[in-house]
Amino acid sequence: MFYNYLFKATLKENLLITAREFEKLFRLTIFWFFFSLQPMMSEKSKAKNDSVKSDSDSKSKEKEDSQRKATAFGKLVNKISGRLKGSDESLAKKNAIVVKEATLEDIRKSNLIKPSKDGTIDLNQPIQPLEKYHYYHGCVSRYDAEEILLNHSPGNFLIRASRRPGNSLAIVLSIRTTSGISHFEIPVDNFGRFYFNDFAFDNLHSLLMYHFKHFYPVTLTTNYCVYLKHAIDRTYWEFDDRQVHLEDSPLGEGNFGAVYRGYVDIDGKRQLLAVKTLQDPDNEEGREELLREARVLRKLEHVNITKLIGVTISSGATMVLLEFLNGGSMDSYLKKHKLSPRTKMKLLSHAANGIKYIHSKNVIHRDLAARNCLLLLNNDNHPERVKIADFGLCVEAVEVYRTTDIQCIPVRWSAPETLKDNVWSRKTDVWSFAVIIWEFFNEGSLPYYEIEPFSPIILLKALAGGYCLLSTPEMHPQLVSLMASCLNFNSDERPTMDTVYEQLQVLISSSADKNKKSSA
Repeated sequence: MFYNYLFKATLKENLLITAREFEKLFRLTIFWFFFSLQPMMSEKSKAKNDSVKSDSDSKSKEKEDSQRKATAFGKLVNKISGRLKGSDESLAKKNAIVVKEATLEDIRKSNLIKPSKDGTIDLNQPIQPLEKYHYYHGCVSRYDAEEILLNHSPGNFLIRASRRPGNSLAIVLSIRTTSGISHFEIPVDNFGRFYFNDFAFDNLHSLLMYHFKHFYPVTLTTNYCVYLKHAIDRTYWEFDDRQVHLEDSPLGEGNFGAVYRGYVDIDGKRQLLAVKTLQDPDNEEGREELLREARVLRKLEHVNITKLIGVTISSGATMVLLEFLNGGSMDSYLKKHKLSPRTKMKLLSHAANGIKYIHSKNVIHRDLAARNCLLLLNNDNHPERVKIADFGLCVEAVEVYRTTDIQCIPVRWSAPETLKDNVWSRKTDVWSFAVIIWEFFNEGSLPYYEIEPFSPIILLKALAGGYCLLSTPEMHPQLVSLMASCLNFNSDERPTMDTVYEQLQVLISSSADKNKKSSA
């Protein structure tokens, strides 16, 4: 009976016994073998006591039978060992970090189990390429994976690809556990097989199927075990780069790449896009800035904030997909179109409302300027709404932000404390908004264009000496006063964006009443 168990264990489909398990099985078999000889030895002793007569020929025969049994047992062991040859060596290395990293080709050749709508794995579905399965989230970042899994229960998981030096990728299991979110890089042994712990398989399909179907932990520690329970599908904002269509000519240039007009089809409807691209796919700094901006925009939803459509998660490209605003940036629009003072104030109130909103969400923009105020035109090509854009430099969840990295600082829109101490706060955004007011009423001109030569130090000295941006004749006196309060050298004396927005609304209403009286 034990032989039958031994053969069944070794012949199980897709199951490889580890070297440690085989050693235990081997010792148990030796124990069983010698234990089975005990009755034979007892009978021999009894026969010897009953009969004094010794037969040398019978002893020789018993010795030959014993040798034959030992030889047969040895052949059995050799047969089993031969069947497991190589797997012992590779699986003995399971406690190492990684025997071999999975390359992009490994990923493309791999297959996964397709989840059904309720997140369970349907074992009857035909095997498809990895990219076809909705719980494969491509090159989504570690931070984004954690955001996706954060509000789910333990056992919820997704599969993603993680970039490694040398343009290689590793396959990672990100899973919600009782203590948080864990990330397990799925190792590949010397034979190209995927494994978590005790069992190695030729593809991810078999690996995940076994651990899911048999409720076998993907990791074994002294503290806890982790099980696969529920597969998480891709979110609304995850796109394959093949879904995105770009025009040939860029709209403009960003810090790390060009911005293109494009489109994507969503539920049968064509969505026009402004697509931020990464010029160098290997530029991890640029890639992280794009993904971080998208991460912030996913948390923001407001009529005066540019809407995020999604992010491409394919390995070949990283693109941030934003709604396309047909009026372009306000600085460019103002240089080409003449607007009334009231229209300018109305559009300024839109920008103020957007900034007020992001401040309520504990976000400091740090790069407010007319170029980052995008315009939506109505069907008659008249200005309808302004939205705040470009959150690449923004920071979250801080009252005051300090940094020594000032390479990309927008000097002409920066407050004195930023120029002096590299400090940002909501009040520095208020200062920048005052500069935007000046831009709106100076047809998008460059702030402080009259200061020559220009440098951060020269500007700081000028501001400390009382120099300020000048108002224009078409500016309402109350707007001039509001701009001056926002440009107060002492940040504590500047108003909040809530106050700025309220004053703009009052100013717009009063100008409307004045127009009604004059027309009457």
